[in-house]
Amino acid sequence: MADNRPVFNNPALRLTKSPSEQKIRATGGRKLEKQRAERYETCRRRAYERVSRLLDQFSTLPRFSERMLVWMQFYHDSAAPSHTPNELCGVSGCQITAPWRGGYVIELTEQGLRNLRGRIDNPTKQAQIDISNILNIEPFTSALQREYERHSDLASQAYRDAENRIWVRFTVAPYISTDSQNAVCSYLEDVLRDAWILPPAEETLDQPRSRDLVPAQGRTLTLYDAGRSQPKTLVLGLSRTDRISELLLSGSIGRWEPITTPRSVSPGAGREPEELPYDLDRAPIIGVIDGGYHANSYLNAVAWQSDKLVTDDEADRRHGNMLAAMIVDATRWSNSLPIPDLPCRLGIVQAVQRDDILVTPVTAEDLVLHLDKVMADQPETRVWNLSANTPFAAHEFEVSEMPHLLAGVCRKHQNLIVISSGNREPGSPDIISPPADCDAALVVAGRSTTGLFEALGGKCDISRTAFGPELMFKPDLSWFSTHRVLGGATVRGSSFAAPLVSRLAAHCFEHVSNPTPDLVRGLILNAADLPKGKYDEHLGYGSPVLINEPWNCPPNMVIMAWSEAMRAQQSYYWTDIAVPPSMIKNGRLVGRVRLIAILEPTVERAGDEYFSIRIQTNVRHLPQDKEKWTGLLGTEKPTTYEHKARKEEQKWQPVQFLEKQFTETNGPFLKENRLEVGARLFWRHRFLFEDATIRERAHEATFVLTLESSDSEDDTYNQFRFMMGTEIEEMGISIETEVDNEE
Repeated sequence: MADNRPVFNNPALRLTKSPSEQKIRATGGRKLEKQRAERYETCRRRAYERVSRLLDQFSTLPRFSERMLVWMQFYHDSAAPSHTPNELCGVSGCQITAPWRGGYVIELTEQGLRNLRGRIDNPTKQAQIDISNILNIEPFTSALQREYERHSDLASQAYRDAENRIWVRFTVAPYISTDSQNAVCSYLEDVLRDAWILPPAEETLDQPRSRDLVPAQGRTLTLYDAGRSQPKTLVLGLSRTDRISELLLSGSIGRWEPITTPRSVSPGAGREPEELPYDLDRAPIIGVIDGGYHANSYLNAVAWQSDKLVTDDEADRRHGNMLAAMIVDATRWSNSLPIPDLPCRLGIVQAVQRDDILVTPVTAEDLVLHLDKVMADQPETRVWNLSANTPFAAHEFEVSEMPHLLAGVCRKHQNLIVISSGNREPGSPDIISPPADCDAALVVAGRSTTGLFEALGGKCDISRTAFGPELMFKPDLSWFSTHRVLGGATVRGSSFAAPLVSRLAAHCFEHVSNPTPDLVRGLILNAADLPKGKYDEHLGYGSPVLINEPWNCPPNMVIMAWSEAMRAQQSYYWTDIAVPPSMIKNGRLVGRVRLIAILEPTVERAGDEYFSIRIQTNVRHLPQDKEKWTGLLGTEKPTTYEHKARKEEQKWQPVQFLEKQFTETNGPFLKENRLEVGARLFWRHRFLFEDATIRERAHEATFVLTLESSDSEDDTYNQFRFMMGTEIEEMGISIETEVDNEE
């Protein structure tokens, strides 16, 4: 049968010109503005009293090597990184260790507490500003215990094995002092003698880790990296739930989460296909991380199978079969839905357990170590589908371990993972479920059908949506979630929306030269259908149907992409980007301009506020009456209140999505038919990093710029190509079609 993949007509373009760079000059210092001045005396008096109380209680409070951790809580209007209390906490014996819940965790000796009280009593001008932000100071253990009591129901969702052990992941307390770190490890070695333990992943990177449990008794625990780095985690099987509270109150633990194995989230129409799909020899491969494949219908589509992480008896075989069939043949299974005909082959990773299994759980470390090996063995597989989620909502502040590790292994191998947002039970929170809080993934929620021809509708009522930790903008996309699947059943859920995006992503990798995961993410997001780039907490940016082939441009549109290794303290400008004549009406810019920027971020695990760096980007133009570049999309100097900016302007999100539609009424008059794209990086929580890291670390940023004329008959694409000349190149790979001469 003929290869039905499209031939390129107008391939997306790659910008080849280098940006101009400008060194960023330091701005002036902070001032004690009116709002903070009015509350300063109240804050100073309260902070002095709280520190004095800690001094009086020091001998009775949890501490290690005579150092304790306290939580310095800030007012809501003090969330911006510029309010980090560096001046106040710059006294001897006092160190900021981590951001946490709108404030900071501080490590203090007894003398450090005295020095801190002295600074509060007689502050410098900059310390006055820090003091005016303080709402409360209390032992870190008290804040942890209070939060545990609010969310203690999570313990009931933790995995219990056949011996009724409850399995929990702990992250050790974020001490900086080496002596305190060693004391924490010694303490845990002593108190956990009756627990069972899974070794940290770092201990077995070079070989598959045995899933046999070992007693913690007699083990030497190495739970801190050398230097000022990320605290490590510990996976424990505990005999009693109340042990969690005991460990939190001891001061040895900084966070916890229940161990739960990702589970399939089962709850188009169309008749069952009557024949096997066309020749799949040249179809791209998707790694399907699920319950394996145990049916006969699509054996011809299986390109490879990895070693099994879970046995056939443990695996969710039914769900694995359904997902595999959708990857290969979703278009024909749900043939009444407008689904692109993009068949794919299968790479099988049997790793998802049934929910009634009482064996050793598959932990985040187990799964990611397994994927690390499989991805190394299968370099031709660039897209991986995971339609399995934990049964609980993502944490309000903290990214869970599995998505964090998944992001790392995918970036290591330059692969893209697509993850379902999860399904919810009646009455449960409408928030994504881990590992959907994976920043490197395309996370997909469900979407309903409506009207004639099964068109796209609103949210799927059982699909988890809304935001991830720290207002992480997840899900990214949404698509049809009701389908007929292998076996003839009609099913519903985000599980069955994710494969549609995986198929599109796999073909995008095939059709683009030198593809990267972020380039493919950018092209697919660029095809999302919600107008004005507006993020919807239920639908993400919509479904990738605005452009049938994200790697191909309609005649009245040009899609141009590029990447740049960026450093902080530099501004980058890509100038002289042509505006085609078809987008100029009576001197005004008319049409749609969309810019997507995706940053590969530095992240931190010592506290919350996961992303330590952000990208700020904009598109500018030259107005007729001015000599300076003026903002068209985005901003150079945001003035929005921090919390509003985080939710409404994507601040601290690795993905920036900007769009405006210009008409003959509101379009700006252009002095010159050209645009400029600018970008720069910002760090926060600099106390967590070496100065050389902040100064020298490069972060890859990928940009996708779209210019679209308002008239579908315009030749915008070719106009742009002519005007840009040698500063662009085609990004597409031409694919020859084969003619099937069989009758």
